[in-house]
Amino acid sequence: GNELYFPSVEGIVIAHPEPIKLNSPKVKIEEIFVNDSLVDTDIRTFQRKENSIAIKVSCSIVESKHNSFYQYKLLKNGKEGWSLPTKESMFNFRMLPPDDYTFVVRVIDGQNMESPLETTFTFEVLPYFYETRWFQILVVLSFILIMYFVINKIKNNRLQKETLNKEIAQLELNEIQSQMNPHFIFNAMNSISYYLKVNENKSAQVYLNHFSRLLRKFMDYSNNDYI
Repeated sequence: GNELYFPSVEGIVIAHPEPIKLNSPKVKIEEIFVNDSLVDTDIRTFQRKENSIAIKVSCSIVESKHNSFYQYKLLKNGKEGWSLPTKESMFNFRMLPPDDYTFVVRVIDGQNMESPLETTFTFEVLPYFYETRWFQILVVLSFILIMYFVINKIKNNRLQKETLNKEIAQLELNEIQSQMNPHFIFNAMNSISYYLKVNENKSAQVYLNHFSRLLRKFMDYSNNDYI
């Protein structure tokens, strides 16, 4: 009947003499384990603590079962290359950081297909709230805001201190002037000068003695807070 029959460990293989169409084997995602617990393959989002993912696959073509090798890659930024061929059908990924992932797997058999079919499984590991981008931005903005208020507070305190020092200096000057008014000194010296001009030496001497004692008392008490 224009057919060829071959015995095999899997049963009888029937082949046709005409050119055989080679089918590229397809990999199937069989099971997903999260933290060593079996989960539904439809679940694609995992919490931060669920960061250990194991993926079990199988090959859909029977004749490739005994002559097939798996290759995989876990895409995170698109730069990862294919792994070395392996017969292991379980792939474990431990302590995955929060991110979006794409698991890609293919099978290589004796047909040496140039472009083997690829099977993908996408999933996401969610971050803790303090690992999220919005929280980090909020922390940076809060830090900048706090530093802004602290710097302004320091500047205001410095300006207040400078203003207070100026007021104190002005008060000290006013105090000195109130204790010994320049107009009074001028008048006193004019009075002494007048007595000297009219040859009232005794009056000038008395006046000068009183004035000198007043100046001395002023100098002695100038450092006291209260007189």
